[in-house]
Amino acid sequence: MYKIKDISPEELAKITKIPAAGLLVMVPSGEFLLTKRVSNAKYFGGYWSVPSGEVNSKDLESMEECARREFMEETTFQIPLDVKLYCFDRYFSEDRIFFLFVYKANKKMFIKIDEEHDSFGWFSKERLPAPIT
Repeated sequence: MYKIKDISPEELAKITKIPAAGLLVMVPSGEFLLTKRVSNAKYFGGYWSVPSGEVNSKDLESMEECARREFMEETTFQIPLDVKLYCFDRYFSEDRIFFLFVYKANKKMFIKIDEEHDSFGWFSKERLPAPIT
């Protein structure tokens, strides 16, 4: 894992692809949290994924702020603000740029998923659910 510079609001305003961010939460056992989108979701309906969503660019939200906000909206759990998140990777598709952030939690937390999801679980890389984004 490595740190990379988060994109600034000014740089974000210049991106022509839709910026989005997600947050992968890992615990010491190596398991991580995934949520399952409802089947009629706008994107990836019925797929398992990290809590994620589009950046609120009109408020010049940073990529890290987006990842934190989306995680809170989708799980009702707020990542402590004094904890720095690490951008693990960036992904590009035809119309999106996606930033994946990582948070190492000390233990599994209680979450309550929103109406965009119908399930959640803790998984190891050897036991991934399907289908997955």
